[in-house]
Amino acid sequence: MAGAVGRPQLARPNRGQLFVSVNGRPVDAPLDVPSLSEQSISAVEGNLTALLASAEATGAGPTFVQVAAPIIEEQYATSKRWLELVRGENKDHIVRRGLHDHEALEKEESPPMITPLYCESVRMLSLLAHILGKEKEADEYDRLAENIRKAHIENFHAPGTGVVASGIQSVQAFALFLNMLPAEERPAALAHLVEDITDKHNGHLTTGIFGTRYMLDVLSREGRAEVVNDMVNLRGFPGWAG
Repeated sequence: MAGAVGRPQLARPNRGQLFVSVNGRPVDAPLDVPSLSEQSISAVEGNLTALLASAEATGAGPTFVQVAAPIIEEQYATSKRWLELVRGENKDHIVRRGLHDHEALEKEESPPMITPLYCESVRMLSLLAHILGKEKEADEYDRLAENIRKAHIENFHAPGTGVVASGIQSVQAFALFLNMLPAEERPAALAHLVEDITDKHNGHLTTGIFGTRYMLDVLSREGRAEVVNDMVNLRGFPGWAG
């Protein structure tokens, strides 16, 4: 390994962040949790706290990170090769081909949704590098992720409106869930998503296999759970109530 892995420490500095620090450095997503519901955050926090406390109190062998590190290191090289291939084919940081919100009822070109998935993949690789003590590579991928986000903003966001690309539910959900928007644009982006659901589609969803999960999560944690409740209880197609 590229560095000794110390005992992880847990901290939650605010509602949207749950850090496990390794070697004194906070580990980023997926333990950075703005994308989780409050219930899920509490469950994760409680489970991690109990595991870390038990390991410290009993001295019961290696921590989760220490156990996982060899597996992460083995997979890191493969993940890095894949990511660098994608990076080399998309030098402007915009990915133009690939599966995005499959089975969505409203269609959109690939780039506005594939690019956020690429950005999230880079963030995940940065996390793996942090865990392995590869700080230079972690910092490089942190910068790459931010450059991808900036390219997405420049190419697909209408400043001051919160609208992303065509503004359909799928695109809005991808941008909100995967944290592609400037902070000041999030309220407008959420408002546009809600309006599309409630006004344009009479409470129905038009999202596909990824966008549905992203949309339900975003609406729930951004204080619009009533929109989710109405949607899942709405009769007629598309929906769940038949």
